[in-house]
Amino acid sequence: MNLSDIGIGVQVAQQAAPRLAKLKKVASNIEAVFLKDLLAEMRKSVKKVNLGQSYGGDMFQDMMDQQMADSASKSSSFGIGKVIYQQFSKDFMRQAVANVKLGAIAAQQASGPAAAHTNTEISENEAIASKEQL
Repeated sequence: MNLSDIGIGVQVAQQAAPRLAKLKKVASNIEAVFLKDLLAEMRKSVKKVNLGQSYGGDMFQDMMDQQMADSASKSSSFGIGKVIYQQFSKDFMRQAVANVKLGAIAAQQASGPAAAHTNTEISENEAIASKEQL
């Protein structure tokens, strides 16, 4: 491993970090929605306990289900969000690597024809192949 490999790794991490943070939040939210719906369906299978005779009781029940689902998703107790995050983060990282490689190729070509023909570890074909895997 040389310094250019470390530099590329840093660029990939910087490019992927904001998207990975958003992905983590979205994955947690998806898990919360799923768990809320699961709780609502489970509740239909048991005898109804009235928390009030009005619309307010149903609203309270819905709010309680939402709070329980949010709490469970934040603790990752079911792991649905974690699986979603792991699956999509691989794609985000591949995309970031391809973007960094393409950026390096573009920088080489912009610096002049002599620099574009130098022997580098990053080839245009590798970058295009990485991009196509997405």
